[in-house]
Parts: sequence; C-alpha cells; structure tokens
Amino acid sequence: MAELVCRVVSELPELAGLADAWQDLADRALEANPFYEPNFLLPMIRETGPFPGLEVWVICQADRMLGFFVFHRRKVGPATLLSPFSRGRSVPREIDIDLGVPLVDRDRANEVIDALLDQLDRHWLFGIDWYCLAEDGGFYHALAQRLAVRRQPVIDLDGWVRPILRPHTDAASYLEATVSKRRKQTMDRYRRHLARTGPVSFDRLRAEDAVDPWIETHFRLEASGWKGRQGTDIGATEGSRRFFAEVMRARHAMGALHAYRFLVGDLPVAQTWVLQPADRSVGLLWKTAYDDAFAKDSPGLQMEIEAIALMHDAVPPMAAIDSCAQRKHAMWGWLWRDKRQLVCLLVLARSPLHRLVVQIAPPLRRWRQARRARQMPEPNEREDQET
Repeated sequence: MAELVCRVVSELPELAGLADAWQDLADRALEANPFYEPNFLLPMIRETGPFPGLEVWVICQADRMLGFFVFHRRKVGPATLLSPFSRGRSVPREIDIDLGVPLVDRDRANEVIDALLDQLDRHWLFGIDWYCLAEDGGFYHALAQRLAVRRQPVIDLDGWVRPILRPHTDAASYLEATVSKRRKQTMDRYRRHLARTGPVSFDRLRAEDAVDPWIETHFRLEASGWKGRQGTDIGATEGSRRFFAEVMRARHAMGALHAYRFLVGDLPVAQTWVLQPADRSVGLLWKTAYDDAFAKDSPGLQMEIEAIALMHDAVPPMAAIDSCAQRKHAMWGWLWRDKRQLVCLLVLARSPLHRLVVQIAPPLRRWRQARRARQMPEPNEREDQET
C-alpha cells in the first residue's frame, strides 16, 4: 500500500486544480466544516486576498485526498507557528471564519493525524496553534486520542463556550421555556409599533427562489449599521461583494444554504444565513444583519426568535445550528440554551525542550494571572457604598 504523502500548497491556481478531490473529501469528512470547502475558501482567497503566510497542507495516498489543513504561518521569535484560518487570526474582519476544524477522511483519521504530526516532529521549531475546535466534534476526539498515544507535547489554551441550537420536541415548547413573559411583552410591543409602518411577516429562502435579491438585501442591511460606518460590512469592497455572492449562489445551487428574513410591509429589515454542511450535521449561523433605521424595535432579535420555529422545520433537517457567536454575546447567551465548548490547543513537536515547556506552562500562567490580579486597582469604598 502506498504511503501517505504530505505536500504544501500556497498558490491559488494549484489549489483550484484540487477542487474536485477537495470537495470529495469534504463530502466524506470526519467532521464537516463549510468554511473549509472549496466553494467558500477559493473565492475568499481569489477575491479578498492575497494572504501572506497562507499554507494548505494536503495529505494524500496515491491520487486520493485524505486530509486538508488550512494554516497561516507566522514567526514567533525563532519558532514558526501554524494557525488555522479563523476570525481574529488571519482573515479580514468582514468575513468571520468561526471554526478551525480541518477536513479529514472519516475512515482514515488516525493515519492522517499521525502523518501531520510526523511532519511537525521533523521541524522541531514548529508548533500548531489550533484555534476554535469543537469539543463535541469527531476531529477533536480523534486528535486528542492521537496526542495521548504519541505523548505529543500539548498546551491547553483558553477556550470558550458558545450557544448552539439543538432541535427540541417542538419550537413552541422551546420558546415557551426560553422567552420570559417580560421579554414576550416587550417583543409584542415592538411588533405593534412596527405594524404601524406595515404588516409584519417572516419568510425563508426556498429551493426555487432566486438568491440574488437576498444577497443584495444583505449588502443593504449591513451597510446601514455600525459595520457600514466602520467600513467592515461584507459589501464594503468589490472583492468581498463578489466573494459573498459567489459563496451564496454556489451553496444555494447545492441545496446547502438556509436563509430567513423579517419584513415590514415588503421591506426586509432583518436577515440571517445558515451554512449547511455536507453531512447535514451542525449548521453554521453566518452573517446576520438588520436595518439600523428600525433598530429601536429590535428587528434582528424578533427575526431570530421567529427563525427558531423555522429552523426546527428546516428541509433538509440539521442536527444542530452553531451560533458562531463571539465570547459572551448578550443575545445568544439566553436565546439558545444549549452550549458548545470550543477548544484551543498549542501542539508542539516531540522534543525534550517542548516537554519542559509543557511542564512549566501551567504554573507560569497561574503566576501571570495572579500578577495581573494584584495590579488591578483597589475598589473605591465610597463608590461601593453608593452602588
């Protein structure tokens, strides 16, 4: 049997030439990630790049692709760190990639992970700063097992918990248990106020619908708010507009896109998208926008509450929907009751030096946290009494 070969691809034409094998791997991946599929990543690189330091590590056996890892290479002193492409690390703010899970063949996961870690061991000054892995996902479980078996040096960095929507018995009972009486009264008041402008309604994108009007609506909604004022809305540049439109058209044609909107009269005032993975497992909520002119009546929140009912009846169905929310997001924390643990790891090459680093990292972190706490200003006693 041919051995597994790892090669590094950094040029767009070569990457585009792998699209068919790449999509085939995405369809049989141990854990799906729509952000790493060719219909997302290729237009992102082509339209919003270049991305200095971009490296795609492809693991193959003969002509069959078994692993697809997207990294951003950066120097940290004498060492080299490989970080997954994700928000806050290496992609433009307007794009937001919120899951760092690579594509790995579900039947060959252990071999593929070992092949990747063997490459890491050959370059002992390398490390993989693995950001935003889902603890409940298949890839993290396989990776954790191989790291333990190989005794690979690893440092557990600070992860976080974010909301995820798992379908319950029915949407009505879910909302009854989630939305308090006070919030319902507030939403009803907002709804009545909007109804003075025009009839209030909700809608979903259907397979037979044209997606382009929804795309143009999203550009308008994002530009109306704080993202538009900061120049970080997805329609701020021609490149990001083309990227977004190409992704949505491709996924709609594949039947892998859900979208919901809230209308006042004939005017959409809030809209959200869900990227459905190839295996119909955990969808990713990506890009929610609302019309800032209606902000005082919370159209985004009204849409998301109504969308919970539509998501329960999604066709084709999904096992869950990840909010992809930032840490401590106020709305998602109470509206979506189930939680998903995100894990961040620093994986190092096997060497005596790195084993020493792993041993001293926890006490060093505790010392830094204690030092930071001591440097915090003392509370003002008078202010405490007044509050």
